[in-house]
Amino acid sequence: MFCSPVFYKSKELFETIRVKFPDSHIIGCSTSGEILDGEVLDGSISCKVMKMERSNIKSELLVLDEFKDNKHLGYELSARLEKDDLKAVLVISDGLNVDGSALCLGLSENFRNNVKVIGGMAGDGQSFDKTWLVYKGKIIESGVVGVGFYGKNLEVNNSSGGGWEEFGPERIITKSSGNVLFEINDTPALDLYKKYLGDKSSDLPVSGLFYPLQIRKSSSDTNKLVRTLLAIDEKTKSLTFAGSMPEGHYVQLMYANNDKLIQAASEAGANIYHPEIPMNKEQSAIFVVSCVGRRLVLGERVEEEIEAVSEAYSIDLSMIGFYSYGEIGVSTEDKACELHNQSITMMSLTEKEAA
Repeated sequence: MFCSPVFYKSKELFETIRVKFPDSHIIGCSTSGEILDGEVLDGSISCKVMKMERSNIKSELLVLDEFKDNKHLGYELSARLEKDDLKAVLVISDGLNVDGSALCLGLSENFRNNVKVIGGMAGDGQSFDKTWLVYKGKIIESGVVGVGFYGKNLEVNNSSGGGWEEFGPERIITKSSGNVLFEINDTPALDLYKKYLGDKSSDLPVSGLFYPLQIRKSSSDTNKLVRTLLAIDEKTKSLTFAGSMPEGHYVQLMYANNDKLIQAASEAGANIYHPEIPMNKEQSAIFVVSCVGRRLVLGERVEEEIEAVSEAYSIDLSMIGFYSYGEIGVSTEDKACELHNQSITMMSLTEKEAA
């Protein structure tokens, strides 16, 4: 269940759902928009009820304060879920207090590379004030929820798309700490960012969603990741992102072309459809997580992104998802998952007939 932030104080409502589904794994989070069967919604609680006939499900909640760092948090979550017949994992984390890159690094230490992982960081509209999770019908702050899907009858495919374009020169991160960026080419990061944004800098951090940063380890590295701006600090002249910003990495500004964003979503949708695997609404589901930055950029065209995903696999399938502060999904390196920003990531889950 993916929820508008306005439901934060609706504890009785969540308790009602828990009572109605006492034996279910009830999971979800606050969002920057809810996705349900090809529609983009606001102010809703969007729900899907899934029943696995020949497979198993396990869920875990980990509270942030109980772990020394975010990598350890991811490591412990993966250790609790990992089993020989694990096929897929859905991960949902706090959107403001978790370093998604470190979380994914920890997840990758226990999950085998053939385990498909999808998820995202909870949203709070455009407020960047408070995010929360739902677990067993209760609201949880500052934690991570993971759901494992197990069994030989499950077929899983995942994919992701970007569509952003680079502009300006590449520069080097010369001072950072985790996901906080202090200096680029020995220049205060906030000052440099404001210089590029011009008049739009007065609307930071929201305007920063239109101009994310792309990072890579070196000028020859083909593994490029996009990072979303979450907050600014005028006192330290720093920028806080949804993922790690390691010193020595190369960074470059990016901007959006709406047609390319929608085309990237369409291509990602096509990549999760395999004609040799029977998929129908009774036996299959699609999880979709897209970035709040994409939503803001696309504006009134935002539903075209989700429609493009639906049309790409050309059959009527059950879909649920949300707009996030960071997307967890396909790895471009030899590990189970990575944190993506400004992307759309998705996973198809199909339960086959018994052999």
